Amino acid sequence: GLENAIEELAALYRLFVKDRHGSLPDEAEAHQDVETVLAALSWKDDEFSEISLWDRAPHKVVLNYGEVGLWDFSAIPLFLRGLLAQVAFLSGEIGNVKSANFEAEAIALIGATEGVTPWESQKVLVAPDGSKREIDASFIAEDTLYVIECKAFSAHPRIDRGDFAALKARWETLRAYVDQARTLATFLETNHVGRNYAVPDGVARIEGCLCTPLAEAVPDGSPDFWLDEETPRIAVPAELLEFVTGEKASLLE
Repeated sequence: GLENAIEELAALYRLFVKDRHGSLPDEAEAHQDVETVLAALSWKDDEFSEISLWDRAPHKVVLNYGEVGLWDFSAIPLFLRGLLAQVAFLSGEIGNVKSANFEAEAIALIGATEGVTPWESQKVLVAPDGSKREIDASFIAEDTLYVIECKAFSAHPRIDRGDFAALKARWETLRAYVDQARTLATFLETNHVGRNYAVPDGVARIEGCLCTPLAEAVPDGSPDFWLDEETPRIAVPAELLEFVTGEKASLLE
């Protein structure tokens, strides 16, 4: 029953708040907080029309039938994905934290990967003439310097549905980010030594890449968007590192 569940959850919630913050909320406040959360997890009568017949989104995990509540555990992963997708669309201060965290994750993965040498990261590079470019992450593998543009931005649910306008807009955004990485590579090719950096002498080639949290569709087959016939320049960090270290399994064998 919902009322019994709310009472039990409110008691647990009070203990959690006391353990976390040292103060015990009163019963009425805890009861109201739990009801607020359950309302966010449950369908309201006026929300059923919002359900997409394509993917059943948005997902909720509690289904109310009168005084009884059913917990749909199978919907929890889908609900969390939708919740995190909404967070991923946020810009401003939250967006800045999100981007910085993704850059930090990519940099940490580079540092933990054998066979590559980290180079500059999260830094503004200043050329001899004073021109500047920001670099998110980079590493050297053999004689190649890979400069990486890191972009943490969510895919709209319409992407999964194959919506043409959404796919077109996302590809245009991805192309612009790849151009940023490409022009950064050109910047370093033109200015091997700057005021606050120096490309190592052993580097014979510089490649620009874009790393995102999601595997992206790349509809253009030109070398501008591919490192080889199976590996795009737009990749999750792990795929890019597997490619340069020779650990990536071939898809065509």
